[in-house]
Amino acid sequence: MSYRHKRKSLFPLIIIFVFLFIANGCAQRKNTIVHPTATQSATPLVNTTPTAYLQDIAGLVYKIDNKLWMVGEDGNSHLLFNLPKDAYTLDVQFEENNVKIVYEHQDDIWISDVNTQEQRNLTNTSDRIERFPQFWTERSGVVLFASELRKENSFDSFSGAPTTINTNGENYQVLDENGGEKFLFSPDGRRVAYHLPQKLIAIYDWETSQTEFIDTNLYELPPGRQEGIWIQSWSPDERYLAGWIKGYLSYGEKYQFGIGIIDLKSKTSRLLHVYSPFAGGDIPPGIVWSLDGQWMAFSMRSEPDFPGEIISLWVARADGTEDVRIGKGINPIWSPNGSQLAYDRKVKALVDGIWIYDLETRLQYKTFLPNEAKLIDWISLIP
Repeated sequence: MSYRHKRKSLFPLIIIFVFLFIANGCAQRKNTIVHPTATQSATPLVNTTPTAYLQDIAGLVYKIDNKLWMVGEDGNSHLLFNLPKDAYTLDVQFEENNVKIVYEHQDDIWISDVNTQEQRNLTNTSDRIERFPQFWTERSGVVLFASELRKENSFDSFSGAPTTINTNGENYQVLDENGGEKFLFSPDGRRVAYHLPQKLIAIYDWETSQTEFIDTNLYELPPGRQEGIWIQSWSPDERYLAGWIKGYLSYGEKYQFGIGIIDLKSKTSRLLHVYSPFAGGDIPPGIVWSLDGQWMAFSMRSEPDFPGEIISLWVARADGTEDVRIGKGINPIWSPNGSQLAYDRKVKALVDGIWIYDLETRLQYKTFLPNEAKLIDWISLIP
C-alpha cells in the first residue's frame, strides 16, 4: 500500500456526494446514513471515553459486505460503490473530482469509477494470476500488483512478482519475475521494496529502472538461527524499513518473533518487541509507522502473556523506549493528522466494530459504525 497520508485534500469530493444523492433519489437517502449502535466498554488496559460521533471520524473509509462507504464531514456515511461479492484486497484513490477503486476479482485486477459507476477488467489476462493491487499514488495513472504465471495445480502457493499497469489498461510490465509478496512504496513514491529468499530485500527504483539488493546478513541482525526479515513498512523519512523477524533469535530453544528495523544509511539494525508465540508460527499482520516516525502500530499473534487472545494490538516507540498494549485489534490505520489510530476490534472470532485510539490522551472508544464494518482507509477532507 502506498504511503496514504500524503494524498491530496478532498474538499471537492463532497460535491460528488451531493450529485449522487440527487441521481439516486430521495427514496435511497436513508440507505446512506448509518444509525448509531450501543456503546461498549473498551479494554481495561487503557482509559475509556464516550463513543464518538461520526463527525469525529470524517474521511474514514470502510466496507460492509460488498458495499464501500465513507464518513463525510456532515457526519453521515455515504455509499461509494457496490463491489462484486468476490472482490478482494481493494485500494482506493481519491482525486479532486472523483474516486477510483482497484481490486482483485477472478484472478484479474479490476478498476471502478465512482462518478460513472463503471467496472472494468484492467489486466484481463488468461496466462497470469494477479493479486494485491494498490494505486501508485505518487505515479499518476499507475497500479502496482503481484502477478505470476498460472500453474497447473491451483493449490500451489502464490508468490507474485511486482507488476505495474496503467489505469487505462496499457503498459503491462513485470518489474522483477523473482519478486516476493509484500510490495512497499517509499514515501516519495520513487521506490518499491520487497523481500526475496535468502534473507534479501530488493528495492526497485522507478526513475532508473534499477533494482538494489540488500543482504540483511550484513545489517547486524540479531544472533541465532533467524530466518530473515519480512518487511512491512517504510519510515516517513525513508531511512528505515521495519519488518518481522522470526526464528531462534537468541540461540535458545524457543521460537521467537520480533520487529526488526533496518537502517539503510548506517547499515545496522535493531530488534523490538521479541516474544515467543504459544501457537503457530505465521507472520503477524502488518506494521504501520506514524506520520512523525516516532511510533509504530502492529498486531501480535499468540502472545504467551495473553493466552486467551489470538491477536493483540500494540503501539510502540520506534526507539524501543515504550510499548502500549491497546487490546484486541487488527488492521491499524493512522488518522490524517497522525494523532489517532483506527482499527478493527475482534473479540475471539467475533468482530466488534471500528475503534479509535488517541495517542495523546491514551483513550480509546468505539465508533457509531455497525459492528460488521471493516476498516479500509482514513483520508483528509480538509482543503
